[in-house]
Amino acid sequence: GRTGTWTYNVTGFLTEAQDFIQRDVNLAGGTTRLANIDRATLYGLEIMMKKQWNSFSTGFTTASVRGVNHRTDEPLADTPADEARINIDFAVTDLFVVGADTEIILGQERVPNGVSSTGGTTIFNLNSSYTISNDVCLTAKVTNLLNRAYRRHGSQIDNAGQDVRVAVKAVF
Repeated sequence: GRTGTWTYNVTGFLTEAQDFIQRDVNLAGGTTRLANIDRATLYGLEIMMKKQWNSFSTGFTTASVRGVNHRTDEPLADTPADEARINIDFAVTDLFVVGADTEIILGQERVPNGVSSTGGTTIFNLNSSYTISNDVCLTAKVTNLLNRAYRRHGSQIDNAGQDVRVAVKAVF
């Protein structure tokens, strides 16, 4: 049989910003303040690897973003935490695929003075797709299977709990 094929993707970015606008939301006070940062740098890297066998595919993706306020030499307040995703998909038939993935969100400790750090979490998801024809596909996904309460860094409210979605994609 086929030993499988690998797919790799590496994406990086570097942004030198002048007059960077940073948002500061105070839910308790009911206010949102926009602050102008004279000079900021944002940079990041995303790495994706995927292995495809006859009926299986596995994947790993990791993303890391950093931001620096050059006026204070501190991190930007809303820079997201580092993340990783591991997934596996199994083609039951040529038309029906089931899969699972794990999203690992690390705690965000790189924050400026006066901004709270955010704890990390691990989220488990399930998905499936059924190709009805060349033009129609039915998908279903359960996100946050264990219904964990968590908050992404930079957000003032918790993410949704368990989320179940069913969709039909049709091409005309």
